[in-house]
Amino acid sequence: MEQKQIAKALIEAQKQMGTARKDSNNPFFKSKYADLNSVREACIPALNENGIVVLQPICQIDSNNFVKTILLHESGETIESLTQIIYSKQNDAQAQGSGITYARRYGLQSLVCIGAEDDDGNAASSRLSNSADQDMIDTLYLYLSQCLDGCDSIEDLESLKEDKDFKKSLSNLNRKDKDKYNLIIQKATEYKQSFEQIESE
Repeated sequence: MEQKQIAKALIEAQKQMGTARKDSNNPFFKSKYADLNSVREACIPALNENGIVVLQPICQIDSNNFVKTILLHESGETIESLTQIIYSKQNDAQAQGSGITYARRYGLQSLVCIGAEDDDGNAASSRLSNSADQDMIDTLYLYLSQCLDGCDSIEDLESLKEDKDFKKSLSNLNRKDKDKYNLIIQKATEYKQSFEQIESE
């Protein structure tokens, strides 16, 4: 399918787009981030004004769940991308909802190519040279963090340590980003101490 009209419309839309504001708090990182609403506010009005609507249905490919981000132009032309949904528990609605929101945010932000303001309102002065690596790091961290959040006891933590997917993801994160790896280890330690305190009471 030709994409001449949507390409022209997207050029005009991107001229009008700003950056997503980091106005949501991340208590674990003690920092701010641009949530899904901020990303939408930064791009949807400009896209709509130029005849483009955004759709984000969920689809399954080879037993893996994805958010498909679709830019649909009034001409019928489309541009699409896939972002895998990562969550720690298959039957945990909260974990799945978090994974879907995360995939929607990164899928849309990546497809329309918008950045996020720093906490002080200035554009980031430095970025990782490989954005794919950053996406992988963020996905690994989210998966590991959600796995820990799903633990309700020391036994759950011990079981998680033997989980193949968890161990592999933790090892990959250690190679990719030492700081976030250390945050996961710190979080696991805090959970263990909290469970020990509860059991001693």
